Amino acid sequence: MVFVYLDALGDDFLQLKNLEGSSLRARLSLPPVQALWTLNADQWCDLLGVQTRNTADNRVAGVVRAIDQDPLAFTHLADAAARVGLSPSRLQSLFRQSVGMPFRRYRVWRRMAVVLRVVSGGGTLTTAAFEAGFSSSAHLSSTFRAMFGLTLSSLISLGSSIEFS
Repeated sequence: MVFVYLDALGDDFLQLKNLEGSSLRARLSLPPVQALWTLNADQWCDLLGVQTRNTADNRVAGVVRAIDQDPLAFTHLADAAARVGLSPSRLQSLFRQSVGMPFRRYRVWRRMAVVLRVVSGGGTLTTAAFEAGFSSSAHLSSTFRAMFGLTLSSLISLGSSIEFS
């Protein structure tokens, strides 16, 4: 089972929602099941027929790259805006336009990637929380529950394996 999370207000979600079920099933049956685990986000979008868009603004692209490399790079939007010479409100607008979600949500998504990488590697929830910049494992748990509808510890206790690539 694979979960793909898309921003409900984003263009990718709307495009995916408009796909016919049979078309989606046909696309998903193309590669062997084991190959699905190796796909990156762009390849998933290609497989699902969701068009990806290039970030039009190099300043936004720079902020995205910095967050991808270090999800803790910017504590506040103002820090990122100062780095690229924009006002916080202008960066927020350009960021949402280019990325399809607000700066803060994107940053939390990238922090969750750190959590999943640590947990899939056998790390504890406390270690994962620390490495992803959460103040405590309780803070991680509440943020994870808000994003995914259940706590990470519940997911683990259900016997689910977490594979992260």
